[in-house]
Amino acid sequence: MTVTGLLIRRHLRKRPGQTLAIAVLTLLAAMLANTGMLLLLDYGENVDRKAAEWNSPDVMAVVGTSPAIETLEQVLTADPNVTDIELSPAVTAAATLDYGGVDMYSAVAFVDIDAQPRLGQFTQISEHPIDVANPVWAPSVLAASGNYALGDAITFDTPTGSSTFHIQCFIEDLYGGVPGWGLLTLGVPDLDVQAPGFAPTTLVKVNATNPLEASQALSAAIKVVNQQLPPQQELVAWWQHDMSVLKSGAMMSASIYVAILAALAVIAVSVAAVVIRFVLRNLLATDITAIGALRAAGFTTAGIVGSLVAPYALLTAVASLAGVGLSYLLMPAVETSFHAQNGLTWEAEFSPTAAALTSVATLCLVLTVAGLAAARVRKTTTVAALRGGIATHSFRRTYLPLESTRGSRNVLLGLKTALQQVPQNATIVLTISATALAAVFGIGMGRNLLGDSDKATELLAGKLEDVSAVVKLDADPDQILAGIAALPEVTDAYFATTTTHNVDGLSIGFQVSPDPDAHATDPV
Repeated sequence: MTVTGLLIRRHLRKRPGQTLAIAVLTLLAAMLANTGMLLLLDYGENVDRKAAEWNSPDVMAVVGTSPAIETLEQVLTADPNVTDIELSPAVTAAATLDYGGVDMYSAVAFVDIDAQPRLGQFTQISEHPIDVANPVWAPSVLAASGNYALGDAITFDTPTGSSTFHIQCFIEDLYGGVPGWGLLTLGVPDLDVQAPGFAPTTLVKVNATNPLEASQALSAAIKVVNQQLPPQQELVAWWQHDMSVLKSGAMMSASIYVAILAALAVIAVSVAAVVIRFVLRNLLATDITAIGALRAAGFTTAGIVGSLVAPYALLTAVASLAGVGLSYLLMPAVETSFHAQNGLTWEAEFSPTAAALTSVATLCLVLTVAGLAAARVRKTTTVAALRGGIATHSFRRTYLPLESTRGSRNVLLGLKTALQQVPQNATIVLTISATALAAVFGIGMGRNLLGDSDKATELLAGKLEDVSAVVKLDADPDQILAGIAALPEVTDAYFATTTTHNVDGLSIGFQVSPDPDAHATDPV
């Protein structure tokens, strides 16, 4: 074995505890970092893959069925920006259903499960082995977070009555499979369902040359049609969303996870770097005489530095690869969590890019710290190393000289040591501060996101109203608001106008309120 190899083995064998600590910290950092990289690189692509697989439209709206639907189709067809249109019949109602033990209010649309739409298809996830009475094909998110199983009864309550179905299959759908978007799309064998409160509607699906302009094209077409109709016959859009908003919403929770994982990974690898720095400084202090002997015998400084850095390069490389591998063992739990949040199944595939970025970033950070710490050997002459690291002359200022400073000898010695190692002590302070910040941040996020559904909703989506309604454009909002505010059960009421604009290539919905002070929280 070469001299460098012998030095590496000696170094690792003399400090097994510190070596193990560095390996565990590096493994943990790589595991967290690779999980975050998969969320950034693969989860967003998963949404795109689903949209392409199902030929999902750029925008979809639920519009009340009327003879004017044909006129709407003609207006959209005449729009040069519109590339594809599909109208699908449905029956829709604003209903309440049990969702994970709480009542959830949402728009519910029943579609013909046997129809084969060109735009906005779906995937069947699981199916009950036998036919059930009054069957319904339900979004898979109801199984992931709604505590429903195949064959279970599901009841929809509307102001005019209740209707109960049994779950025959679980399906996966982009637009109608996420409760947070305000619409649940379910399949039934026949649209002539006995469901009180459900009315005929039409799912209007539109593709455009520029996907970001599809929502504006649909809204403009509805406005053009309504200008030709009396108020009693105007088209009313129950619900409308476009693909860019859905993708942004799906990535919102992923971004929060990535931020938390990145913070924890940085802390773990930073602590590992601090440990490496301490180990190397202590090694130089205890083995400086042996290092001087090696240099006096002709061993090069580069070889000595290499023998100090090489163990951490090998250790970091192995621990990083192990951490990347372990991250895939945790992915099923992460995938289940995101399925429950966004209604989309996701199976993370092995990403060479994520593995390479994670390993290289971790290795570069550790090697940089180790190299800087080991570079102290270059500043120590061979004579000084042979004398135990004591230079022939020292021009450093002596703080708190013992012969003239009053106070406890032990306290003075401690202060002198601290003043001589200011960078090292500053690193310790920063590491402890960052660890405390991460702990408080993690506990706070965990309590808000996992412990309190109201706080989680407020954190992710803001303060939501208990009840919201959409009125026609020609309605008098002040008159409606006055009537609602006069109800004894109402404690606060306000209205806002919703509009959509493109901002830096992204379609964003805005709520314009004439009275911002009426909102439950300060929007500014």
